[in-house]
Amino acid sequence: MNKYLKNTITSMTAGLLALTAMPLSASAVNVPKKADSWDGTADTSWYDSEADSFSIDTAEAFAGLAELVNAGDPMTGKSFYLERDLLLNAIGNYENWDTEPPANNWKSIGTDKNAPFDGVFYGQGNTICGMYQKTTQMNDHNFRIFCGGVFGTISENAEISGIDCRYAYVHLENEQIVPENTMYFEISIPYAGGICGMSQGGSITDCHFDGTVISLAASGGGMSNSAYAGGICGRNNADSSISNCSNRGTIFASYVAEEYDFVRVFCYAGGICGYAEDASVNGCCNSGEVSAKAFYNGYAGGISGGMWHCVNIENSYNTGNIYASTLFDDTSSDLFDFDAYSGGISGDCLAKDEEQQGSIRNCYNSGSLYSNGPIENFSSGGILGGTDVQYMDYTAKIVNCYYLDTTSDRCFGMGEADDFAQTDAEMREELFAGILWEAFYYQPNHYPILTWEADKSPDTGDVNGDGLFSLSDVVMMQKFILGSEYLTVPQAGDAYLDLKLDGFDLSVMKRLLILAE
Repeated sequence: MNKYLKNTITSMTAGLLALTAMPLSASAVNVPKKADSWDGTADTSWYDSEADSFSIDTAEAFAGLAELVNAGDPMTGKSFYLERDLLLNAIGNYENWDTEPPANNWKSIGTDKNAPFDGVFYGQGNTICGMYQKTTQMNDHNFRIFCGGVFGTISENAEISGIDCRYAYVHLENEQIVPENTMYFEISIPYAGGICGMSQGGSITDCHFDGTVISLAASGGGMSNSAYAGGICGRNNADSSISNCSNRGTIFASYVAEEYDFVRVFCYAGGICGYAEDASVNGCCNSGEVSAKAFYNGYAGGISGGMWHCVNIENSYNTGNIYASTLFDDTSSDLFDFDAYSGGISGDCLAKDEEQQGSIRNCYNSGSLYSNGPIENFSSGGILGGTDVQYMDYTAKIVNCYYLDTTSDRCFGMGEADDFAQTDAEMREELFAGILWEAFYYQPNHYPILTWEADKSPDTGDVNGDGLFSLSDVVMMQKFILGSEYLTVPQAGDAYLDLKLDGFDLSVMKRLLILAE
């Protein structure tokens, strides 16, 4: 906490309670105070190919790293340290970026799947604010995988940690071009993630995202096509790992076709990763809305949109709303299975034998689940949405997992009703946090959070957990006192420093907001 604010808080008295009647006024959008603003250029003058350790302290140098990697230097054996917050775009008009883009379009570090970032990047808890990326590729004769996020693709040797990405917008899209007199042609597949588009065996640790991720796939003209979107990573392959990460942003994957072309297409959206294969996710949480809206197959999950053999998800939870839908309505077609699965932890899971079987352990979900379509092949599960019916025997093992009773009546959407549902009151009890083991932390009258969340010292007043104290925090606190809303980070609400959450804290927060203005 800032020393001035701390002294201000401790000098206040109970008489500030009268301030609760004070009207709330508009507040300017907050950005990291020490952020270095990007001018849109790339600086590579700091780079010495003979050195193996570098400090990044300007947005231009950060863009320079992207330029170097994308020019062919994978940075094998090299380490990079982000020394300060970065502002890649002014965020005053952030809510309109879908139609009114800002000045700077970010180009990911490692855009080529065949030339990924191969080094180590330490964000050191610094914030990357205002990242905007919109990339469109055409479907033509050349098969491509294109990736977006802070990093595009990372290798099996890469390590990414300590990045806090806020007010970000990542939009990847391919467009349909059907060559004349050609029925089948190759396609471009978008992998969109807040931190990384695709991990080919690397690790992502202690990274957090708040923004928007969109992945859109157009018709493949006879070829299979897919769209992948994840709050942290679009797709995790080959022993990749994600740990102690969180997403608060909106994640959306969709497939749009003008007419039936009878190809198998997939849309995967996950709060943490869009799709995982031979990978692990541990100690992660999602509170953002996740949607997969497909023409044929849509899979959405609070943690992962889909799991493909040998995937293990543990010690994680979801509180965000999950949506999966398919638009296909030709019930007479038997070419493929057309389905939509939504799950509190994972939307879809597929393993073809016992050796490939994955697991979901020590997890819970309290987010609402929706799956629908004009045909009957859709399901929702408190933990896992669905799977291919021919591999039902090898779906992920679900161990010590629970879900809010108003979201579903079964852990596995295609399974039988079970007794792992918990009431709202039960999930707020200390016993429930204990059942989930040591990875979770009990907070009175709230759902459990992860121990690493409790260990972080939140900024006073930042009750919505976005890292910034602003008008939205005061509004949330006021609603909490009135009993109409819960706090995302309740420990940040004790502004009066008396280990209670009440009107005294609201009074102090209002006063601090006035002082900040």
